[in-house]
Amino acid sequence: MRNNAMLTFDEIDEGDLCRDLCGGLFEDCNDLDEKGMLVWNDPWHASGWEITEGFARKWGFLLKGCHEIVEASNKWRELRNEDRLIIETSAKQNLARWLECSNVATCANRPE
Repeated sequence: MRNNAMLTFDEIDEGDLCRDLCGGLFEDCNDLDEKGMLVWNDPWHASGWEITEGFARKWGFLLKGCHEIVEASNKWRELRNEDRLIIETSAKQNLARWLECSNVATCANRPE
């Protein structure tokens, strides 16, 4: 995920990403979209991480190649009887589509 963020460093709003990673921990953040990442176990093991649906919807292109985090997220969601997240982690098209639309105010193909 770090590598994907570095590849798009000039294209993303760092403040927006940080707010979404924190998932509404601060007063000015809106919890309604449930954005963020949760750490349920040791942070150095991918099995302890969970991405929220809101984070995956907006920043899914950062999860390219991050199969372990997606599977861990689904494991935690299943424990709560929630639906699995369906996130494409192997295709380059998600990142390419995001970059293609990054400077356009409205883009029907831009991943949210």
